[in-house]
Parts: sequence; C-alpha cells; structure tokens
Amino acid sequence: MLRPATSQPGLTTLVVLTGASVLTLNMYLPSLAALADDFGVTYAQASLSLSLFMVLMAVLQIVIGPISDRMGRRPVIFWTTVIFVIASIGCAMAQNFTTFLAFRMVQAAVVAAGALPRAIVRDTSPPQEAMARLGTIGIAMALAPMLSPMLGGVLGDLFGWRSNFWFFSSLGLFMLWLIWVDLGETNRAPEASLGAQFRKYPRVALDRGFWSYSLCLGFSLGVFFSYVTGVPLVAGETFGMSPTMIGAAMGLPPIGFMLGNTITARVGRRVSLSSMMITGRAVTLVGLVGAGACLMLEIDHPAAFFTWMIAIGVGNGLTLPAANAGAMSTHPDMAGTAAGLSGAFGLFMGAVATALTGALLQISPTPLVLLVILAAYGLAGLAAALPARKIEGQLSQGT
Repeated sequence: MLRPATSQPGLTTLVVLTGASVLTLNMYLPSLAALADDFGVTYAQASLSLSLFMVLMAVLQIVIGPISDRMGRRPVIFWTTVIFVIASIGCAMAQNFTTFLAFRMVQAAVVAAGALPRAIVRDTSPPQEAMARLGTIGIAMALAPMLSPMLGGVLGDLFGWRSNFWFFSSLGLFMLWLIWVDLGETNRAPEASLGAQFRKYPRVALDRGFWSYSLCLGFSLGVFFSYVTGVPLVAGETFGMSPTMIGAAMGLPPIGFMLGNTITARVGRRVSLSSMMITGRAVTLVGLVGAGACLMLEIDHPAAFFTWMIAIGVGNGLTLPAANAGAMSTHPDMAGTAAGLSGAFGLFMGAVATALTGALLQISPTPLVLLVILAAYGLAGLAAALPARKIEGQLSQGT
C-alpha cells in the first residue's frame, strides 16, 4: 500500500520525472547499430524500437490521463514506473530481438512520468503560475534529449548497448524512491468510477477552447519536427555540410528552447497565456523571415540560414508552457485527461510533420521548400493561438 499523501511534490521532483521520461526516447540510439548486429536484424528493424515506442506513448497518454483523474496522479506514476523498471531489466537481458522489442514497448509506461507532472502543476497552480512552472520543466525537456545521446554513447562504448537499459532500470528505481518520498497526491476530487471518468471525456475532446490551445501546441511542435526532419536533407544537398555540422544545426532549436523556457519561467506569472503563445509564434515567424531574407539576398553561407533557426526553439519555449497550461485549464477537474489528450495530439502532429516534410523534401530538398513548410506550420500555430484571447476571461473565472 502507498502511504497517504502528505504534501504536494516539489518542482525539482517534477523536473526529474519529466527529464527521465524523455531520456528513454533517444539515449540508446548511438548504440542502435550495435544492437542490430547483436540480434542479427537490420538497422531499419532495430529502428522500430523507437518509432513503435513513440506511437505507444501517444496512445497510452490518452488512457493514462483519465485514469489519473480517477485513481490519482501518485499511484498511476508509481505503478507505471514499477512496470518501466521491470521492462528495462527485460530489455537488458533479452536474448532475441522479438523479446527485446516486446519489453521495449512495455517500457512506454514511463510516459506517465512525462505527461502527469503537467497535470500535477495544474492541480496545484492557477494558469499563469502553471505556465511559469511548466517553463522550468521545459528546460529539462530541452536538456534531456541534447545530453542523453552523449551519455548513451559513452555507456555503449564502455560497456555495450545493454548498459543503456541497465541504466534505465537504475534510473527507474531512483524515480520510485523520489515518488515515494516527495510525490504527494494532488488530485483532490477524483471521479466516483473509472467509467464515469471516461464518459466525461467528450467534455474535453469537444471543447473549442481546449482545441485552440492544443492546435497551437501541435502546430508549434510541427515546426520543430519539420525542421529536424528536413535539416539532414537540406544541409547535405544544398550546403554540403558534414555530419558534425548537420548535428550542430539540429542542436540550435533546443538551445533556443531552453532560452524560451527560461524567459517563461521568469515572466510567466505576469503575462497572460495567450500573449505568451502569440509572442512565441511571432518570434518563430520572425526567425523564418530572417532566414528567407538571407536566401533572397543570395547569402549562401549555411550560418546565415541556420542561425535564424534558434528562433524556432525560443518561440516554442514561449508557446508550449502556455499552451499546455491553457489546455489543462479549460477543465481543471480533468487536468489529467486534458494533459494526456493534448500530449498525444502533439506527438501525432509531430509524426505527421515528419512524414510530410520527408515526402516533400525528397522531391525538392531545398532551403526554400523547408522554409515554406516551417512557415505554414508557424502561421497555423499563430491562427490557432488567436482565439485564446477570448477564452482567458472564462479561465480566470474558473480558477
């Protein structure tokens, strides 16, 4: 039995849990080729351990959110982390690829540690305070995917690819300890039954206010995923950049994302959600206009084009905390449901952007085509953010 909650979790705990969940996405990728060789499968088959993992994470968020609204945040995060630890050990000990892939899919339970901290923040904070706290959490979401491949690569070189999954199991044990000592329950008004909770799902899914925030979130993520999908093609074909330089170009938006989240954490308590969202979208579009101007002026050095892409990260760092806080604030009593649905939608939009960008750039891998795609997503995000101004009066009355 879990002990009764005594206090709400500290922000550091939520940052650690969110960062840990993000680590599981790409930390082992530097050892993916070694993993494929060990199991005697192709690199494409081994890559299924990432793509299917992301799909399952999206699906699980839709279910985990309502369950946490009914059962509470604390038990859902605790028991899904237990599952994650067991699955990580299974991955580390797997003797064939089928077994490994099965345990890898079970590992997706860790998505609760990434999705539910957003609901916890909304449980314990009004919208603008939630936006500022989510900005701090967003810094961890930027750092984790930047640093984890380096850590995973070192572990793989020293101890082999399985060491990544032994690390995950140890990380999961640490998460369990942290949950036990600091993650008090924050859902103070759970639904009477799980069936009743799922019957309330349409309240969120059909709410126009929720979709204003979620569409802005989804299109903003679309800009980022389109960029990281398009950079390898455009940088190689047009600018003749080396793999190292391509990697550096791909790292520019995460740097901007940290900056944007830092700004949000500092000023979010004094600025409205819609203002942050619109400002974020405007910053991104200004960066794209700057890159487009360089193309028009035929300044063909890659730095002149890619340096502007920091604005993508800054814009998302301003937009995403506000959009997340707004999506959960339309129905505060269903914050878990809203967090899960908006998170799943964001992953879906990222997947669509990845596929669309890859298909279009396969035909014409030019900077102009990439800019058009990025601008389309950026403008769509701005259009989705504008109705939020009308919604904020209702949100302030409900908090």
